[in-house]
Amino acid sequence: MLNDFQTLGISSSASITDIKKAYRLKAKEFHPDVNDSPDAAEHFRQISEAYQRIIDFREGKHSYQQPAIDYEAILREKARAQARMRYQEWKQKLEKEELNKSIHEIYWNKNVSYILLLISFVLLSDQFIGTKIRVEKIIKTSIAIDDQLYYTIQTDHRKIEIVSDTEIDGLDSNNLIMVGETPLFHTMKEIRTIQNKVLIPDNILSNYSPALIINLILLLLVFYFPLKTYQQKLWIKTLLIICSLYYLVSFLQAQR
Repeated sequence: MLNDFQTLGISSSASITDIKKAYRLKAKEFHPDVNDSPDAAEHFRQISEAYQRIIDFREGKHSYQQPAIDYEAILREKARAQARMRYQEWKQKLEKEELNKSIHEIYWNKNVSYILLLISFVLLSDQFIGTKIRVEKIIKTSIAIDDQLYYTIQTDHRKIEIVSDTEIDGLDSNNLIMVGETPLFHTMKEIRTIQNKVLIPDNILSNYSPALIINLILLLLVFYFPLKTYQQKLWIKTLLIICSLYYLVSFLQAQR
């Protein structure tokens, strides 16, 4: 018992007020958050245990005649209970912060979302506002035969891929074809042979328009739909990244 008082640096006749004051001073001195000494944590533990034993004894909650191991077990259980309580407090605080976190704080800010919305709208509009006709000369045509005919046509401006069940006339080298393309970004929409047969190439950008439409819907959700949880906000932003990258790669491939 005297060792506990010595640990706190007070006499055995000290009052409760003096005991608490001594504990605060010692705890402040050896708390691991402010004391970098390797022994600080152990000193802090000893001070806390001594203080708890003295207070419990003074309040009649504990007798020093009990085996020391029992008291240590009580202290450990108290420490675990405090740790669990602090963890729950930290978890609740984190959940509250995530709940109040704006979707515009995840990955990028609101201005970037506005830019993505504008780009998506312009690209989607380019697919539907009209068709510009361009005459191109076929440089080379190669055909691969499997269950279907696979045409690979190289013009003086682009590569065109067509899959057909039957042979297509007018795709020989040095022939001219009319290519329908979008008015803004000149991405291919269709081709017409010299026999005026309309063909839809396999590698046109409009095949990937669903990804752009999904992108547009997700961006509208970002601005106009109140998402309740952090996980929902995170999923929306992650899907936006996936759809944007998918369409970007498709757009670059279609420009070849």
